[in-house]
Amino acid sequence: MEKEEQQEYDEFLEENKQRIDNIIRTFRELGIKKICLEGGHIYTDEPPAKQHFYSIKVTSFLKKVFEGEGFEVTTLLLVDDYNPLENDGFSLEEYLDSAREIGLDFEHVLMESEMVDIAKIMLQTLENLNLVTEREGMKILGKNKANLIDAKTGKFSCALLDAALTILKLKNFGDCTVNVLERSYKSQQRNVKRILGELSPNERELLFSFFI
Repeated sequence: MEKEEQQEYDEFLEENKQRIDNIIRTFRELGIKKICLEGGHIYTDEPPAKQHFYSIKVTSFLKKVFEGEGFEVTTLLLVDDYNPLENDGFSLEEYLDSAREIGLDFEHVLMESEMVDIAKIMLQTLENLNLVTEREGMKILGKNKANLIDAKTGKFSCALLDAALTILKLKNFGDCTVNVLERSYKSQQRNVKRILGELSPNERELLFSFFI
């Protein structure tokens, strides 16, 4: 690390020491060996901006911290090509190049549309368990617990797609997953955990969110 980057890294550790210590303690209690670390989430209809690059920076810092504590870490970028109406000139290669310049070379890249098939299975399972109700055109989990799908358009909710992604990550990339996300995603992450709690209670405890 260059001097300026090292200083930024040290400041990050100092500011987030309690949070990081708590996460690492939980990892050890659960017997976690390999972590799937996701960051830099972006939509294909938005230009890369300060918040995206900061998410990548934090993800690179956490990777260094976790590896320094003896964990194996694999990094993942999720690109949302499902919700945007069109691709507004987004270049995945340019975004990945920017991430490398920041110090993170993502090992895995997934598109949100790839989660649809898993989400369909999860929705069907929830319906078979009589856990789905409908209100104002939305299929929801239980009573106001989490939106699952727009019954009119057939559009899956972000929470259900993210729950599908969590299952995929835990199956293929790690013993747990850590999502580096903006604080605006707090409600969405709670809904992801609610969905997982009904389908895969064990997996629910293996989803961690690091809000920035």
